[in-house]
Amino acid sequence: TILSEINRICIENKIEIIDIETKAIVKSIQSKDNYSSKTKGNKLLNQDPFLIPSIEKHTYKITLLGKFNNLLNFLKELELLQAIVISDNIEIKLNPGNTYKNNLKLLMKFDLSSYAKVTNQPIK
Repeated sequence: TILSEINRICIENKIEIIDIETKAIVKSIQSKDNYSSKTKGNKLLNQDPFLIPSIEKHTYKITLLGKFNNLLNFLKELELLQAIVISDNIEIKLNPGNTYKNNLKLLMKFDLSSYAKVTNQPIK
């Protein structure tokens, strides 16, 4: 799963996971009326081009603690995952708990969206 991959990348890059907040799962909504789907739904429901009936979107708010270069390596490795993963609203701040100037750690908060195939759908 995506969370196990995030954990693996954090361990490899010596990054501490501070918090992972799970948001609601988003599923594609199909409309029988194609016109209403294209007009009304396009603005509200279909803004995400990856959402199709067989795919659902999982969103997380993640907070990590680590050195600058390690956080950059984390983001690079995240992009290389096979799953479609989108990072948004990345915010990096100095950790208020830093005690040594030569060992500064940063707090990185970001939204992560990943897409997974719905497993309970019959195969056509």
